[in-house]
Amino acid sequence: MDALGEKVGVSKQYISVLERGEDHPLTGKPVTPSVKIIELLAKVLNTDVNEALNLAGYASTDNPIPQRIVEAYARSSNIKEKDIDMIANFIEMLDKQNAE
Repeated sequence: MDALGEKVGVSKQYISVLERGEDHPLTGKPVTPSVKIIELLAKVLNTDVNEALNLAGYASTDNPIPQRIVEAYARSSNIKEKDIDMIANFIEMLDKQNAE
């Protein structure tokens, strides 16, 4: 766990929590690693990124990153399903605006 955490840039405790599927000790909510962490873990472990994202509860990578981020956040918060698309669209708009 030390070596894996070091390669990915997280602590061995974080890797341990992910491995055991424990809830966050302070919030009691499930720990959902970011898309970036999942992608790094998949690369280091030489596994399929799409499969890793699916196992972590994210939609397929055919689904845009803002949508996946919002869906992951919504699972651990009180965001209503109907608001997910609106928030993802807003993130995409900001991303396009900042790219100009």
